[in-house]
Amino acid sequence: MPIEKTRKKKLKRCVSIAAAALVLCLVPGTAHAYLDPGSGNVIIYVLISVFGAVLYSLKGVFWGFFGKSNQNVLKYNLIVIFSEGKNYWNTFKPIVNALLMMKQPFSYYSMDIDDPGLIVESDWIRSRYIGEGSMAFARMSQVHSKVMLSTTPNIGSPGFPMPRPKYIEHLVHVCHSLDIIAPYKKGSLDCYDAVLLTGSFLASDIRYLEELRGLKPKELIPAGLPYLDDLASKMKNPLPPTDGKTILIASSWGTKGCLFVYGSRFIQLLAEAGYNIILRPHPHSWKIEENLLQRVKSELDDYKNVEWDREPDAASAMERADILVSDTSNIRMDYALLYERPVITLKFVISDLETFELSDMDEAWIDKAELEIGVVVHEEEIDHIAEIVGDVLSKKEKRNLAAFRAANLYNFGSSGEVIAQYLVNLVQPKG
Repeated sequence: MPIEKTRKKKLKRCVSIAAAALVLCLVPGTAHAYLDPGSGNVIIYVLISVFGAVLYSLKGVFWGFFGKSNQNVLKYNLIVIFSEGKNYWNTFKPIVNALLMMKQPFSYYSMDIDDPGLIVESDWIRSRYIGEGSMAFARMSQVHSKVMLSTTPNIGSPGFPMPRPKYIEHLVHVCHSLDIIAPYKKGSLDCYDAVLLTGSFLASDIRYLEELRGLKPKELIPAGLPYLDDLASKMKNPLPPTDGKTILIASSWGTKGCLFVYGSRFIQLLAEAGYNIILRPHPHSWKIEENLLQRVKSELDDYKNVEWDREPDAASAMERADILVSDTSNIRMDYALLYERPVITLKFVISDLETFELSDMDEAWIDKAELEIGVVVHEEEIDHIAEIVGDVLSKKEKRNLAAFRAANLYNFGSSGEVIAQYLVNLVQPKG
């Protein structure tokens, strides 16, 4: 669309100017996007934060290229949505649409110049590209707002490059998966003021960790899962038939991913058994473990029945698949709740488990849930994966996944409206 092209040109022109300014200011040093925990990083972060604050104070100049007046900044900044990139747009999209329908002014900040949220044209949204990496986090830490909505875990946690913004009255977490506690790093939600619950099970997990750490209780709001609503709205009705032998393999990133643990061998076994394979690594894998993916890709090059999926969302792949094989990834819940087809969970020992919230929990909801939506395969069984898949498909076992969804998910189909109304209520004058 011409409007979208024009807006992207403005964004890229602004990025070019910002990049030139940074080069002049930072040469000959080199900036890195991720800071590991450690005392040295505290010094680095302080320097970056100070520099980011200076740049942020010049936002009138920096953002003047976006074509909107800054006269109403305060009005638009009552509600701020902070996105790390286009992969989270399907979470924010239903909320954005609901706010626009309510004619509520708000700001949308993104670290990704290709984020679709940046090209939404409306008088009610003020969208801004804020750069990437630590500089973007530093800029967001200086934003003034009544409420900030974000999917980003660990804001304010030690070692994470974004402190809890001191000028934000309400920091609100919106979930981008059904279960956001067990698979998150420790301290993931400790600095948030409120959490928009996907289901009732989350409340007990959050309260347990708060009590364990002596934290002030957060506001917990029954909300739902916006991106699942977005996926549901795109589903064909009725669903097209599958070929009866297509497997979607979806891997998490890092040490909790099945590609990290098993490599390509189990995929080869499935391909050699005659199954069609759709391989979908987590989008973050392409950023932090590309060498692993390239190695797996080279090992699978000779298998013509293996294809790779890098689409922004997994809707097309899930639609075609007869069964899903995954690890800790929450795509298991997406697939089960939307398509009501069998799921195989690959269970293994995570080498750095002590860094995840799960290690502080006596039991996790997901351990029970994965048995309700399918079959669990342990490490010693991985060489029999082809037989296990065949057995599950041949049984055509029917599980009442609609009942599971009703019991574990709030506001299916309307979470965007519920969340938007909550945000509006926060900024409305009291009395």
